[in-house]
Amino acid sequence: MNRFFIHILLVLLLSINYSICIYANENKVKEIIFTVEDPIMKIDGVKTEIDPGRGTCPFIHNSRTMIPIRVLIESLGGNVKWDGAQKSVIISLNDIRIQLWIDKNYIVVNNIKKEMDVYPLIKNSRTMVPLRFILENLNYKVEWIENIKKVIIKTSFDKLELFNKIKSKYNCSQLIYVEKEKTTRSSLTAYEFNNKVWNDVKKSEPCYIGKNGFSLDKSEGDKKTPAGIFLLGFAFGIGSDIDTKLEYRKTNGNQYWVDDPKSVLYNTWQEGSVNERWKSAENLYISAYNYAVVIEYNTKDRIPYKGSAIFLHVTSNKPTLGCISVNEEVLKSIINWLDPNKNPVIIMGNRKMIEKF
Repeated sequence: MNRFFIHILLVLLLSINYSICIYANENKVKEIIFTVEDPIMKIDGVKTEIDPGRGTCPFIHNSRTMIPIRVLIESLGGNVKWDGAQKSVIISLNDIRIQLWIDKNYIVVNNIKKEMDVYPLIKNSRTMVPLRFILENLNYKVEWIENIKKVIIKTSFDKLELFNKIKSKYNCSQLIYVEKEKTTRSSLTAYEFNNKVWNDVKKSEPCYIGKNGFSLDKSEGDKKTPAGIFLLGFAFGIGSDIDTKLEYRKTNGNQYWVDDPKSVLYNTWQEGSVNERWKSAENLYISAYNYAVVIEYNTKDRIPYKGSAIFLHVTSNKPTLGCISVNEEVLKSIINWLDPNKNPVIIMGNRKMIEKF
């Protein structure tokens, strides 16, 4: 880490009598500022006490800046819980769950173990944990200004702003958000806009993407999943146990998706015999397509060699050739939920890609 930055520790308030105000959720707070030896913090420019009535100030201890975490996390729309039996702190924010333990030098972020260079510890009935490490794992930016001993926390990504931009452009009120977590594992969350609020109707389901990850410049056969924002089209499948507002096409072995870039039918659904109409096509009567939804990637202009047959389909618990795959029961519930009158879209990519959308 840059030598001009100080590793920052913050204090988690444990007392059940400690009362706070939640000033905004994750989608509204843009910036929080703390200053060493100052009991006042600023949330988007609004001053408030860090620890109401107690005068608690951030302070430097062993080159670490100590600061209360509960007011911070809850101001960002998250939750903090203390498990006394395990001496464990659990932080939940932005579909991310972090758990840490007193006197242990690691944390678990969404089931992934990560080592820290310091141990969480208890001091004056407060649990102290490394702020920079925690917040950067929650996808926030932390800036330390040495000469004035100030900590600035900024949102690195505003999901609500993106969703509202998409809503305005596509007039959509349903969207599916797929963000990369590991090389080929991602999480899928479904949202719906009701009563002027985006609500998650399907929370962080594990899913697979293409074997070679996401790409902003997909090509045929690269085994990559196209990153971007795409409309969702009709559904299809072998199964009949479905109740959806989408157009649903039942397959019987006579349906194909053309992946021959030289065919005029490239990247389209076709039925019947080949009759020299294409040299390559995918038969849609397979278990992965027990149920599936068309992702409208390259379906309008159908540019040769830019990729074809991109679907949301049933997982085989391994990376795909470019589609998104998810548990069959989860997929069925999504298909039953999707409504073409709400112009559903899917957002796909890693965080750096999504931030550019």
